[in-house]
Amino acid sequence: MARQSVLQAVNDVSAQRVGVEGGDSLGFDFSLKKLDPQRYAGLHHPGDAYAYDIFTQVAQAMRDEPGVERVLAAGQSQSGIRLAEYVGSWLPAHPEAAGVIDGFLVHGNVPGAKAFAAASPVPVLQLLCGPVTLPRLWHI
Repeated sequence: MARQSVLQAVNDVSAQRVGVEGGDSLGFDFSLKKLDPQRYAGLHHPGDAYAYDIFTQVAQAMRDEPGVERVLAAGQSQSGIRLAEYVGSWLPAHPEAAGVIDGFLVHGNVPGAKAFAAASPVPVLQLLCGPVTLPRLWHI
C-alpha cells in the first residue's frame, strides 16, 4: 500500500471590520491594527458588507496554492453564526463562489432554523455541544 503525504495548512481570516480596524465592542480590542500597528497600518477594511467577499477571496487564494486539494471552513460562536449565514444566504446568492470551499463545519447552536445547510452546494456539518456527562463518540 502506497503511503500518501498530507499537506495541511490553517489560515485564520479576519473578514469582519472589527477584526482588522478594531473596536472594543466586547470590552477589549484584539484587532490586527491594535496587535501590530506597524505591520497592519496599510490595511483598510471597507466594512462588513464585504466580509463574505473577503472570506471567499482568501479561500480562493488558498485553493490556488500548489498542492492544495481541499479547502474547508470552520467557525464557532459568532464566527459560526457568520458561517451559517454565508452557507445559507450568501453562497446561494453567489453561485460563482460555489466550489471555492469544499466543506463547512459550523460549531455551536446558531440561532434560527437549522436548515441553512440545505441550500449549500457542498457538505456542511453542524456540531452542537452542551453539558456532557457521558463520553460521546461520533462516526463521521
